[in-house]
Amino acid sequence: MSNYTHTWSVVVLGATGHVVRVEAKRARSLPGFTVIGLPDSALREASHRVGAAISSGALPFPSGHLTVNLAPASLKKAGTGFDLAIAVAAIATASAKCRNIARECVSR
Repeated sequence: MSNYTHTWSVVVLGATGHVVRVEAKRARSLPGFTVIGLPDSALREASHRVGAAISSGALPFPSGHLTVNLAPASLKKAGTGFDLAIAVAAIATASAKCRNIARECVSR
């Protein structure tokens, strides 16, 4: 079973929207949550918001360490607008059923 998946989001810079690939990988190690790919401070705190939202729902939070990469890294990502895409990708790392659906989603 794969513990990697991706979904899509959009970052708006000026009047232009840029597609961002939200990649999530779950590793069997100590629990943790890391967001990489040039996130601002609000986006780095997504781990707390997303973790609380998933845990309060009917789905279990994926076990182990979750690393979320926002690609391309050259674009600055800011704010809480990526939380939904991060949550979808996180859930999909633990569920094969959700994985195929997540790869076709774009959220903002």
